[in-house]
Amino acid sequence: MMDLNKIAKEEQMAHTYQEELTLDKLTRETIRLEKDIKHIKESRRFKLSKILRPFSYVKIYFSILFRGRAIHQENIMLKQELLKKQYLLNQQKSQLNFINRAIEGLKKLDINSEGKIVKLLNQEGWTFDFIDKLVDEEQKRQEQIKRIIDQLTRSHRHLKSEELKNYLYEKTALLYKRAQFPEYLIRQYEQRNISGSHLDSFSDQLVKRFRLKQLTNQLPETILDDKKTAYRFVEQLTIPYPKQHDHVYTIKTIPKKNAIVIKPAFGDGGRGVYLIKDETNIFDIKRERQLFAWSELIEAMTDDLKSGKVSKDLWYCEELLRLNEEQPARDLKFYCFYGEVGLILEVDRTTKARYCWWDKRGERIQTGKYEKQQFEGLGVVAKEIDQALKLSLQIPAPFMRIDFLRTDKGLYFGEFTPKPGNFDQFDLKTDQKLGQLYLEAEARLNTDLINGKKFTLFDNIIEDIRRNA
Repeated sequence: MMDLNKIAKEEQMAHTYQEELTLDKLTRETIRLEKDIKHIKESRRFKLSKILRPFSYVKIYFSILFRGRAIHQENIMLKQELLKKQYLLNQQKSQLNFINRAIEGLKKLDINSEGKIVKLLNQEGWTFDFIDKLVDEEQKRQEQIKRIIDQLTRSHRHLKSEELKNYLYEKTALLYKRAQFPEYLIRQYEQRNISGSHLDSFSDQLVKRFRLKQLTNQLPETILDDKKTAYRFVEQLTIPYPKQHDHVYTIKTIPKKNAIVIKPAFGDGGRGVYLIKDETNIFDIKRERQLFAWSELIEAMTDDLKSGKVSKDLWYCEELLRLNEEQPARDLKFYCFYGEVGLILEVDRTTKARYCWWDKRGERIQTGKYEKQQFEGLGVVAKEIDQALKLSLQIPAPFMRIDFLRTDKGLYFGEFTPKPGNFDQFDLKTDQKLGQLYLEAEARLNTDLINGKKFTLFDNIIEDIRRNA
């Protein structure tokens, strides 16, 4: 905890230093203004003294006299402007110092100072500035805690004691839990009809959905997470998908074949997926590396199981689709919200994975993810977006990522992904936008269910599962 406090103090010092730079800049501008005034005074006084030399005409004399008065009046105005700037500068310094002290007091849990802080903020009219600063500080603090905890928990993945692992993850989760939203604010939102969209969070919704999955394994999206079930589902819509071997293999029984893809029966995020052009040309999707022998493939798959990246020694084999002779098929991942497409991710896996984000209008966007691994993608067309949208309406779930493959033969269905990998890495703006789309989709789905909508294609899959159980 001491290390965290130290880091927080160092970051606060950095913020304070930045604020001092801003104040210093304003001070320099004020000094420059003084110099300008001095220059104006001197230059005009010089002109005035030069002009006021003896002249033979009285008319010129009076003209000069009035002009001198104008110059004097201008100088007075400039001095007043300077005094105003100096006053504002002092006010800004006082406000900044107090707000920083107040925030430091809150960090130290100085409960006795809370009432004094509130009273003074109200008196000085600094409430909005303080809240803005506090929100900014809290967001940075949460990001800092997230980075630290991520590193700590990941560094202890190899603990031998399962009990210790569970304890570590349970305690870690509490640090991510957001503060309780007070009832009085809910009441104000309702009475004033204030939109709560800025509170929406995609990651929050997926965590809640995970809890529902723990309570019941019958969520529609989890049923379609099985790759063979997913293929049977899209087959009803005559959507093409890669040809798949009939068997489920173990590491020892996987056949040595060219132009295939090996995928785990249960997995996501590219874990345990291998593109095999031939026995000496194998690409490890998750580790983004080239393998040059079948023995290296077996070693990598074994490590997937030992490390927990793949949960079971059950694997599918399917045909390797290609974009052209040199490149494997491109991934197109549609983030679908029951009839609405929120994001599209295009992935090129020719060598190392490269990413490109698109919105539903087919325009490039930034999301905070894969910022250093981007490329100029091929993009998507309206027909492809519409296909994903219509497919999502056949699934009674508020969210499903629908993955396609762009091949030399057109789009092929890849898989359904109910929980995208690293969904917590979107920036705040994207997380809020997707969270809003999620809630809107949930509202539309609930309305359709109440009105008696039938999900015939999905019901057919459920019946098929029951018959084969």
